[in-house]
Amino acid sequence: MKLIKHLVTFLLGVLPTTLLGFVIVPIALLFCKKDTYDLPKLFWLWGNAEDGINGFSTVSHFTGDPSSFHSRYIWLASRNPVHNYKLSLGKDIDPSKVSTKKIIGDVQTSDIGHPGFLYQELTDGTWQLYWVKRYGSKCIRLNVGYKIFDKMKYGKIFKAQWVLSFSPFHPFREK
Repeated sequence: MKLIKHLVTFLLGVLPTTLLGFVIVPIALLFCKKDTYDLPKLFWLWGNAEDGINGFSTVSHFTGDPSSFHSRYIWLASRNPVHNYKLSLGKDIDPSKVSTKKIIGDVQTSDIGHPGFLYQELTDGTWQLYWVKRYGSKCIRLNVGYKIFDKMKYGKIFKAQWVLSFSPFHPFREK
């Protein structure tokens, strides 16, 4: 039932909003200066309040300049689409009130040096399934549920972002 609810949310909300983002994001970027952190409020759904419109500070998305129009477009429309919208679909998690109920698979699973399978569920029903299958320098990556891996250990209240992503050509990096 959890997976069906997740798929319905994807089909009726996330997918149409993501597809619209391929048109909306370049328009929104026209209103951004080189030093702008996030999209204008009108375009909030397509922004990224956590990492900004330039993405991770250590990553340049297909160009040398993370603040270029192209890099920002790739980050917001393709690599991390509708981040703020998916965050709003998430759940507030208080590690002092919930705990891990079930772990199946390898907790080291990652697209950085450790392919595998991991399912984790919390006592409040929040869950995440993460699967990485390496092939050469790439991997197939499936991530479904709410982003909870590695966040419980910090003991702080956090927002578990809604996630449903399938990446058949994701780069696999060595540790």
